[in-house]
Amino acid sequence: MFGPRASNPESCWCQRFRRHDVSDNRVALREEVEDARVPVGRIEYKNFDPIGWTRVVPRSSLPGITGDRALGWILHNDPQAWWVTCFVVRLEYRGAGVSVLLLRAAVDWAAEHRASVLRGTPKMPLT
Repeated sequence: MFGPRASNPESCWCQRFRRHDVSDNRVALREEVEDARVPVGRIEYKNFDPIGWTRVVPRSSLPGITGDRALGWILHNDPQAWWVTCFVVRLEYRGAGVSVLLLRAAVDWAAEHRASVLRGTPKMPLT
């Protein structure tokens, strides 16, 4: 999304949890954003420029999470559970609290959509 890996279409890790049919993660995310009835993330801006992103969605929409055997022992079947998959902050704004702002926005967004819980677990997706 930001920085030197932005030109790599596979650099969008959060999209890997969706298990889409598109060969390019960036294209898959763009399609998802355009087609979504409910926005799939939050963007933090400074002076109208995007400086950070977090994906926050119902956990049920992430087969890479719900079908993960390692996470299965901690995840209860809860259709109202939401999940944060990633935080991306532009390099020049790292350490400035942008992730905290994004997490607060994610909590508010999930609560607004009646989430029973909001979780996220550091996890490298399998390719």
